[in-house]
Amino acid sequence: MSINLALNKPAAASSYVKPFQPSRAVDGNNQPEFRWVCSTLPGVLTVDLGGEYWIDRWVVVQMGSVGWDSRYNLCNYTFYGSLDNVNWTTLDTVSNNTANSTDRHFVISRVRFVKVVVTKGIAINPQLTSIVELQVFEAASPYLSGLALSTGTLVPEFCMTTTQYTAAVAGVTGITVTPTAEDPQAGITVNGISVPSGQASGNINLNIGSNTITVVSTSSDGVSHVNYTINVTKTGPSANLTKVDVTYSSRSGNITVTVNIADTQTEYSIDLPDTVSSVTFTPYSLDSNASILVNNNQNLSSGQVSAPISVSKNIRIPINVTASDGTISKAYGITII
Repeated sequence: MSINLALNKPAAASSYVKPFQPSRAVDGNNQPEFRWVCSTLPGVLTVDLGGEYWIDRWVVVQMGSVGWDSRYNLCNYTFYGSLDNVNWTTLDTVSNNTANSTDRHFVISRVRFVKVVVTKGIAINPQLTSIVELQVFEAASPYLSGLALSTGTLVPEFCMTTTQYTAAVAGVTGITVTPTAEDPQAGITVNGISVPSGQASGNINLNIGSNTITVVSTSSDGVSHVNYTINVTKTGPSANLTKVDVTYSSRSGNITVTVNIADTQTEYSIDLPDTVSSVTFTPYSLDSNASILVNNNQNLSSGQVSAPISVSKNIRIPINVTASDGTISKAYGITII
């Protein structure tokens, strides 16, 4: 059962009408005399929950729920959350309310402080704010508290709310991932396979180049989940190019056109001005020690600039790549239009 985190917690307000101080809005008493009343707008009620919590639900008990008619219910008000009581995030907004009690969910958020800001008070007197009870409920966390690889380093460093990572590895055929949930009862999958919190996944085979690993953490109540993605780049013997920089001279200086290479495509074309008579090629290979033959007469390494290559209309410049161990070769071509 969800716990009302706001119950009997320290409360403050922008102002109040005696004896209806802000603490009466969090005392758990739903009698009309035990409420917070404010006579100036905006009316602000702030509660310190006393610690950081994940929350996803709030309730405002209105006067209409304790024997008064609906004209004494609040109209427009917004709910905010904060970790430091300085920087606030909007969590939910209620407009044109007529309900005797508003019970609403919002996207899960981690907070210590919450506040309600009333911009239009009760229907019968919009300048007057009246809240019988404010309730805030803890949510089951879907976040990870840790994420580790058997080899390689996550970039950036792990943070539970950061969901995109990269890592580079070499000399391994596979990798394992160890996810740890903030809530021990949360469910975790790695590439769709269930993994207990704090335990390593099964071995994940890695190909040369880019490998995507997806970790999904689902809250214990099944309400929310977070997707973490790790892009692991494996280096090693490969005949794949990653890009080629084609540079030519113009009146304004050197201009470079970058040809980004896809894993499954070997032929490319670029459109250059008719005045271009020569270019240089700078090829980049996935295998940093691969041998690269440009235009059938220039042996280059990854990132090395070629000598000038004469070009004419629709000329194809061949690029042949051989992996560092000599076992794999791949032929590319870039046609100058």
